[in-house]
Amino acid sequence: GAASVTPVNGYWAGGRSSAKTKTTDKLVFATETTAVSTDSELDVILVPQAGISDPTGANGYISGGNTGANTVKTEKLDYSTSVMATNTDADLPSAMANGGGVSEGVTKGYSLGGND
Repeated sequence: GAASVTPVNGYWAGGRSSAKTKTTDKLVFATETTAVSTDSELDVILVPQAGISDPTGANGYISGGNTGANTVKTEKLDYSTSVMATNTDADLPSAMANGGGVSEGVTKGYSLGGND
């Protein structure tokens, strides 16, 4: 799954163990403990997808992935509330899975690579 971080917490969303999942796990850096973050659950089961954090540390974005078919969907995680928003204006221009995510550190994030 994708990982997005803030200076306080880290998040992993989606992925696969014995089956695909829409669960999000939250790691609290100060205590080095990880637990399921039920408010951050993905809207749909996604694997594998890209994660990007905004440079302010306020939000994380999870884009693309596969729900049985590749998707354009982007979900936004508000770090202050640990709540995942299922409707954003940041959907990908074409369906993609297996991509990567990077930020230039000031105002932009990019989804790159992957397969369609």
